[in-house]
Amino acid sequence: MIARLRTVWARLQLTLPLRAWKRYGDLRGNRLAGASSFYGFVSLFPLLVLSAAIVSAVAGPSGVERVQDIVNENLPGLNVNVSTFHENAGTVGVIGALVLLFTGLGWVDSVRAAVRSMWGLDDQPGNIVVRKAWDIAVLAGLGLLILVSSGASVVLISFAGDVLDWLGFGSGGWLLRLISGLVSVGASTALFAYLLAGLPRIVVPWRNLAVVSLLSAVVFEALKQFLVQYVVGTATQNSYAAFATPLAMLAWIYLVTRLLMVAAAITAESAIDQLEANERAESTRALQSQTRGVQPAVPSPADVLTPGQVRATGVAAGAVLGAAGLALAIFATRAARTATSALRRHDD
Repeated sequence: MIARLRTVWARLQLTLPLRAWKRYGDLRGNRLAGASSFYGFVSLFPLLVLSAAIVSAVAGPSGVERVQDIVNENLPGLNVNVSTFHENAGTVGVIGALVLLFTGLGWVDSVRAAVRSMWGLDDQPGNIVVRKAWDIAVLAGLGLLILVSSGASVVLISFAGDVLDWLGFGSGGWLLRLISGLVSVGASTALFAYLLAGLPRIVVPWRNLAVVSLLSAVVFEALKQFLVQYVVGTATQNSYAAFATPLAMLAWIYLVTRLLMVAAAITAESAIDQLEANERAESTRALQSQTRGVQPAVPSPADVLTPGQVRATGVAAGAVLGAAGLALAIFATRAARTATSALRRHDD
């Protein structure tokens, strides 16, 4: 019984989830998530101030409302008021924006280093100037992705509500909530794909990236719907809400970052599996091509027969040809005689 359990456990250790969990533990995934969570918590407010300043300058108050909706969706129950950042956004000058940007880039740097560490890659690629330039571009791309996906989600959910109302389902009820959940999962899938591949600058097989990002998005939405309602909601409603809210926010960021680290470990292990499968397929194709290219040589009769057999074969062939020629000559002579006799009878 014990031997069988050991065999089963040994087989389970070869599965993708357990190998990914082992990678997560061996590479200190909890510590990486903790460091990234701290930088994320510290960088959150500077990024919100900078986002409010940029969006208010471009889209006005409606853009700030859009940022507020994004914050409420991804940090539910924490009551983060973006309008306070919007009120002070006018005082943000060029120098202040650079300081806020430098502070906010700490989170990008920590997440990039953590995800690359899960792959066993250099966590500080390139020189610092190029790296910071890439971090700024990645941060801008992340903000654009969040705005676009959030706006698309609002449009799709509104359109779905109109369609359901036109079909006679009224406000939609559970069906509209289901569609809203699917749209949220799709937006979160795009976000996790960006965090797993775009932000750390890692080339990931698209199929592995899509599957892992989708699973991460489902878990992320489940955390938002269940854990946040009980943990964060309870923390913000007690008499210590002034202290509980930042702690609850830090705990939420830590949970999401741990999910990201586990997803990075799964992505790395699945990429290794695909690489090994490709190598095996390439080896098989190379072996098959070598087998087809080297054909066994068919020996000629001269290579098989001995000199005596070759001479005997030549004599026999000559005898057969001579006999055939003699028979042909006799047949031709008799045919000529028969034709001559027939002509003489005809003349008589």
